[in-house]
Amino acid sequence: MVLRQLQSVHAAVIVTGFYSLSPNATHTALLRTLTLLRPLPLPSISLPYALSLFHSLPHPATTLVHNVLIRFHLSICPSSPLLAIRLFSRLRGLFLYPDHHSFPLAISASSRLRHIPLGQALHAQSLRFGFSGDLFVCNALISMYSSIDYLPDAYRVFVEQIQVVDTVSYNALMYGYARAGDLEMVHHLFDGMPQRDAVSWGTIISAYSRARRPNDALRLFERMQADGLQPDNVALASALSCCAQLGELAKGKAIHEYITKNKSELTVKLSTGLVDMYAKCGAINTAMNVFDASPCKNLFT
Repeated sequence: MVLRQLQSVHAAVIVTGFYSLSPNATHTALLRTLTLLRPLPLPSISLPYALSLFHSLPHPATTLVHNVLIRFHLSICPSSPLLAIRLFSRLRGLFLYPDHHSFPLAISASSRLRHIPLGQALHAQSLRFGFSGDLFVCNALISMYSSIDYLPDAYRVFVEQIQVVDTVSYNALMYGYARAGDLEMVHHLFDGMPQRDAVSWGTIISAYSRARRPNDALRLFERMQADGLQPDNVALASALSCCAQLGELAKGKAIHEYITKNKSELTVKLSTGLVDMYAKCGAINTAMNVFDASPCKNLFT
């Protein structure tokens, strides 16, 4: 379904009289369907429609409806999270109770704004509303503190607040320490994980690659594949960077073959990694061929 079809359904519901039977439920269903459209429609078209649905509610919007609209805005306008914060503030202004979905969404928005006092205020509010040990809220807090380099606060949430941590908790904290270049802590967390996924492996491989320890990074990449996990784009791009650092043309070619066989789309990051690897390994003609064949390029490519 595309936006035009959804709007046609909306019109049909009004014309047939079903809208008058349950207007709140109709608007909520339309908003939720709008968030599920793929590909996401253009913000210039879909956001005004979403806001018109929201403001047309005949009764005060519920926490659920606020959450749906906040999530939609963060999905469609990831680089402009201010409206999401305003919607959360509106929810509070209506004396509605934020739930375990509201806080992670608002915390994610504050993280994108890199507004530390706002993030800390949301943390305090989540505690006051009884979400101290809620996994979703705590993972959002760990991710926020990690992204703004407040690692002691992220670690405190990880150790003191969460009753049972999961893979997402570990990955968020590992990401923060990887950004800070603390390989010892990254490895400590990685070794302590009860279960690892592709993101866990990609984070530690990327950390070693950025630390200019390409041999260790490639060994981890090989361990990941031996464990039967498919590397994500982060792991693949990091492995290509390591091959470029070491001049390992054969390994780089093997990774290229894996990408060709397993990846449906060659992203800008992977294209750039392949061109860089072939060029630094002396295979200039192959680098040019990859460049010419790449559907996505940027200045770095």
